[in-house]
Amino acid sequence: PPAFADPRTAIPLYRSYSCNAKDHLYTTNADEHANAVANLGYTNEGVVCYVFSSQQPNTIPLYRLLHPVAVDHFYTTSSRERKDSILLREQDDEDIVGYVYQTADCGGLALWRLYNSTMADHLYTVSVSERDHATNHLGYTLEGNEGFVLPF
Repeated sequence: PPAFADPRTAIPLYRSYSCNAKDHLYTTNADEHANAVANLGYTNEGVVCYVFSSQQPNTIPLYRLLHPVAVDHFYTTSSRERKDSILLREQDDEDIVGYVYQTADCGGLALWRLYNSTMADHLYTVSVSERDHATNHLGYTLEGNEGFVLPF
């Protein structure tokens, strides 16, 4: 059977949202999250899930990028998509936000990726009801999932 990390070592992935920038920000850095909420106009939306701060058995990096003009934070587990986003879409590489499982074998939840082209905003959630509400009522399109994470 595949090896999995001790879930007690996972850390929170915080989510915040800026109405002005129309941007969701996800970070494992509590200070960055607090600063975004206190000083950058973001609203705290809590913890989305738990991820790992370093590579663990059967995990892959979750990369964070930023489109500086659209002010859209973008997250992907695909190294090719990351490279294309930097070279072709002129997004800034903001490194790795955490590590997620590649498959559901870990017992985790899918981290769904959605995009709203009108707002140029990516939304990530483990909630099927939030995913469905965003696609049915808020103008988001489901783009798949970025791996599997531990529930909050």
